[in-house]
Amino acid sequence: MANVDEMFGDDIIFTPSEEKKEEKYVPLNAGKYYGHIENVTTRDVQFKDKSGRNLKATVYNYKVCLDEENKNVVITYRDKEGRAVETDGSCYAGRSYKAKGIFKFHTPKEGDDFEANPGDNKKYFLFCQSLGVDIQKKKAEIDGKVVEVDVMPSLSTKDIEGKPVVAVIDRGRPFTARDGREVKPWEVKYVMQWVEGKTKEPTDLGDIPF
Repeated sequence: MANVDEMFGDDIIFTPSEEKKEEKYVPLNAGKYYGHIENVTTRDVQFKDKSGRNLKATVYNYKVCLDEENKNVVITYRDKEGRAVETDGSCYAGRSYKAKGIFKFHTPKEGDDFEANPGDNKKYFLFCQSLGVDIQKKKAEIDGKVVEVDVMPSLSTKDIEGKPVVAVIDRGRPFTARDGREVKPWEVKYVMQWVEGKTKEPTDLGDIPF
């Protein structure tokens, strides 16, 4: 029997079985999804709040990359014909969504020109809890009274990168694109602890190891 080279020579051939199948795109739904934190950045800001107080904080920005573990999440969406379709959340694996920044307010030392704002550290407190960080309790004197306070560590980017979380995702604040369209981006509103999740090393998150 003649081989392919003998039959067609230099002609270019095509077999339908080798044609790449178009992957279906499943739109995201608001909900809770398993993922890992990535692209963590920090920056210090000093500003005045609405009441005129001069405050200083470290802002943590990050993204959450969704995990294949979302295969246990049932997703319902509408196809092009408007029909309801059910699938599992494994199709979201690898998608990355930006989170709202977390503020960690600084405590002033002698000579600093900003005020303390411990009451607004609640989001940072919950963020530390979601990462499984050990939060110590300590007694301190505030305004002449001895009270019990939560002492949270100053997290570095290395403390956060690759941590497993359950991300609560919904639509963010709309903005107008260059073409005039109103866009409502998806964003991570906050994260919760993924108790069974495993921390991923940088190479597991796709970083090139050199």
